[in-house]
Amino acid sequence: MNISNRIAQKHVFRYVSVLIIVWTSAYTTGCGSGKHFQQGAKQSVNESPSQRAAISYIPTPNISVDSSIAENAEIANFIKPYSDSLNHSLSTTLAKIDSPFYNTFYTGNLGRLVADYMLLTATQYSMEHVGIPCHFAVANNGGLRTGLFPGSVTMRNVFEVMPFDNELVILQLSGGATDSLLRYIAQLTGTPVSGLLLEYEKADKPAKNRVVKAKINSKIISTPADLIFLNGSQEQKPGSGVSSNGQSSDGMNQGNNQILMNGSQLPFDSRRDYLVATSSYMSMGGDGFTMLKGAKQTIYTGIQLRDAIANGLKSEFDAFQWVAPRKQLRVYPIKLEDKK
Repeated sequence: MNISNRIAQKHVFRYVSVLIIVWTSAYTTGCGSGKHFQQGAKQSVNESPSQRAAISYIPTPNISVDSSIAENAEIANFIKPYSDSLNHSLSTTLAKIDSPFYNTFYTGNLGRLVADYMLLTATQYSMEHVGIPCHFAVANNGGLRTGLFPGSVTMRNVFEVMPFDNELVILQLSGGATDSLLRYIAQLTGTPVSGLLLEYEKADKPAKNRVVKAKINSKIISTPADLIFLNGSQEQKPGSGVSSNGQSSDGMNQGNNQILMNGSQLPFDSRRDYLVATSSYMSMGGDGFTMLKGAKQTIYTGIQLRDAIANGLKSEFDAFQWVAPRKQLRVYPIKLEDKK
């Protein structure tokens, strides 16, 4: 069953559930897990213990719901308008991409793409409702279930990437909580981020990795052009000689993984608060991000992460007729020669 049909059936799930309950109640009187009275048997509150003891029970076999069960034409016709509408919406092209986005843990460019759109959407929301820009975004690879591959990208693809109903939230973190977050990211040897550059020193065990340098965005990210320029790089549209925001590609230190954010970043300051965009799952301590539970304030945007991804893809493609591949690392280990 495809995604659109699964979603469409949610609209009639309660309706069908009520029908099943009513039918079951009319057929039998329940009496415990996995059993029912024989057909025709009756139960009365006035029955004596000996009469109740004489009542026999038979087990009810489980019914497997799989492809062997024929489709119910009445239900199929009932949900068809929903299914057709969703199929149209899910098949609409959001963008076209030239290179793949992989969900590789720690280094995958799909995570960086998602974090970028989280930062963009969160900043637009925070500027409107709070009047303060969001500083950076943190995501997790576990919430992303597949990649995006060259060609048209549709809403169906976005559902496949992000099948969970996670909400975009904005956290006000103290300097201490932000420091704990940065140290945990270093211990993980990376996680998808945007608006943050983190350099760490590798130890014999990941848990002992140490943050060497952290720089956090200080620019308002309100358009796809701001986003691309923030993570300014040598990423170029094939044959154009320029990056997707029309800037030359000289902003990248070719000999290092580090992305030069063109003066829009500031060193991490443990004395101040930061607004951090993340998912509702992570904000509750998911994937070990327990420091996020200590946020001074949690702003629930009501925006699904998948919608932020879809809108981001469409906005960037509409603006540049291209989606930058996000190849450069944003969390990276210090080079051995740099330690000398």
